[in-house]
Amino acid sequence: MIARVSGTETPDGFVRARTESDNPLPLILEPTKPGRIEALLEWLGVHAAWVQDKITTHGALLLRGFPVQDAPTFEAIARAIAPAVTGGFVGTPGNRLTGTVYPSSEGPTM
Repeated sequence: MIARVSGTETPDGFVRARTESDNPLPLILEPTKPGRIEALLEWLGVHAAWVQDKITTHGALLLRGFPVQDAPTFEAIARAIAPAVTGGFVGTPGNRLTGTVYPSSEGPTM
């Protein structure tokens, strides 16, 4: 079965925003054309109010299709969205990939 997709307008048309199956969580942001991370970071800065409004409305953003290849790039995007983000989380492993990025859980699997 193919899920219904609902779209929403974005500033400048740099990204396409949508939800799946009429579920407002998360709002999925995808590039409208291939681009560089620097362009995404600039877009996030210019449209910070729009981004914060969408986080408040949808509870989460899922950035899909952007060329994020490493932890420092992921951290730069997270800081562009939430500049005050810190790495002080209770219960996280000590082996950070960057100042605020941790690997996935290393606990036993079932």
